[in-house]
Amino acid sequence: MNERIKLLRKALNLGQIKFANKLGYSYAAIQNWEKGKNISEASLNLIEKTFNVNPNWLRTGIGSMFLDEKEKSNVKIEPIVNQFIEIKEYPTVKASAGYGCIINEEVSKPYYVNASLVSNKDCEVVISVTGNSMSPTLEENDKILITSDYDYISKPKTNKLYVIHTDNAIYVKRFKQKKGDEYIFISDNKEYGDIKLNINDSANRIVGKVKGIVYRDFN
Repeated sequence: MNERIKLLRKALNLGQIKFANKLGYSYAAIQNWEKGKNISEASLNLIEKTFNVNPNWLRTGIGSMFLDEKEKSNVKIEPIVNQFIEIKEYPTVKASAGYGCIINEEVSKPYYVNASLVSNKDCEVVISVTGNSMSPTLEENDKILITSDYDYISKPKTNKLYVIHTDNAIYVKRFKQKKGDEYIFISDNKEYGDIKLNINDSANRIVGKVKGIVYRDFN
């Protein structure tokens, strides 16, 4: 939705300050929305009323950006609370797309993702990516949704992305194959070597399977 707010603003040929002024909000509020911060139902309603925006487009990306007179009377708004679900984000946990990073602390905070992406909220969390070994698939500061559900991590699938723990660091890599007692993970950026995970070593484990990117900064 942050990208659609940015698209709307640009379609209206408004800078962030003028867009904020028309809504009666601060410049910082618009910046936060476009960076992916949560936006209230009241703010969404104000945007829709002020700029004649299609509520379903703003919330889901479905339909046209603006409403004509006929659409105004027929539109059915899907409540935003039914489209998003709260799970945990661990902002201090970074999965390295590089040479590895240490988990210093694990303090969580709420993070809202589209409910259609979540199959078991108790097993799914959001963490961030650092480094460029998985570029262009994953970029620095991407937020990714991962699941630790046993059905997803017990038998890794070829060519899928996983977060793994080894040598007191966590990485996000692509599973290549199982060879003897080792799982072999590779990088999309060929400047980085493979990581071999000995499955008999209790210090090595698959933390979770990557389900998708939930935030990327396009600035």
